[in-house]
Amino acid sequence: NETQQSFKEEITAKLAQAHPYITVEWELIGWSSNWGDEAARIERKIPAYDLVILSPYVRTLFGRQIRKAANNWRASTGKGQGKIYADIVEAVESFQAQS
Repeated sequence: NETQQSFKEEITAKLAQAHPYITVEWELIGWSSNWGDEAARIERKIPAYDLVILSPYVRTLFGRQIRKAANNWRASTGKGQGKIYADIVEAVESFQAQS
């Protein structure tokens, strides 16, 4: 959504500086009820990702479909830039600790 869109550049830059090993690919699909094609496109990309982090800013059924497709996923509860950033770092560190 618009909130995430405004945060993504700043979060990506902060991650590149503080955690250069973390690469984020943002998928911001909006709130359209026609999310099926977007979900299918993202599902095809999931095998290339180590980890999928789902924002609370996603449609419920979209999130459910992506969680089913992803072997490794974490939820972000972030609703502000700082929390989203912290959730990404925490999710990656948690994933690394389990690997």
